[in-house]
Amino acid sequence: MPFETQELAKFSQIGRAIADAAQKSFEVFAMGEAEIICRQWMQHIPETTEPRALLRSRSRATIATGVNTLKAFDTTVNTGRKGGAVGRVWFRTKRGKFQEVGFIKDDGNFAQSNRHFADDDWARISTAAGWYAGTLPGMVTAGKAAIGLARQSVLQIADSLGFNLSGEGVDRARGARPSNGQAYVNGYGVKEGKGDTFSVELINQYPRITDSQIDVAAAEVLQNRMAFHEINLEIALGKDLRKLASAYPYISVT
Repeated sequence: MPFETQELAKFSQIGRAIADAAQKSFEVFAMGEAEIICRQWMQHIPETTEPRALLRSRSRATIATGVNTLKAFDTTVNTGRKGGAVGRVWFRTKRGKFQEVGFIKDDGNFAQSNRHFADDDWARISTAAGWYAGTLPGMVTAGKAAIGLARQSVLQIADSLGFNLSGEGVDRARGARPSNGQAYVNGYGVKEGKGDTFSVELINQYPRITDSQIDVAAAEVLQNRMAFHEINLEIALGKDLRKLASAYPYISVT
């Protein structure tokens, strides 16, 4: 659902008409809209829940260690992706039957069952389980820390323009970190010109912008704002300043 250049031009054209009707500069309109867009944009971006983050962390731990391929260790761990008891460890015997070995919790604790295994089988089980259990806690910590990361780039745009966003998810987004623990600046705003030539550009360079649906969220917000402006354009043309100020909180009427 792309928001084309032609639509952006129309967005600005309507904005100038509304600003003129309110006897305000286009800069007031543009900055007011930029703040609203940032606020709504952030809320439109899907935020990963903790259960989903844990599921991804378990899956990444199996990939990193090679567990669950069955080729290397004949040992699998239930990550919860297909239901069942999360963390349950299974071993495939030489006859192709699966036997329960125990559970590995998200903190890496391996609770073994009372079942006895041959020494060579146990060597394979304990190697696989040990690698997975040793890797999982770090993956879980990183996964939880990344919650809100997709929204962080929009928050950075707002911060750079001096907007004070608050509300649910803002603190998580501000403190989110990728798996390597490094902090990155993926969003910023640019203001140029004055008067009718004023413009504000919202720049988002988050690497996973499509996967995180940041682009879809932006288009949704802009389409909603466009529809809102088209409705209020009639109010603007009618010079009803108080109704206009009620629709646009950043436009004050004295």
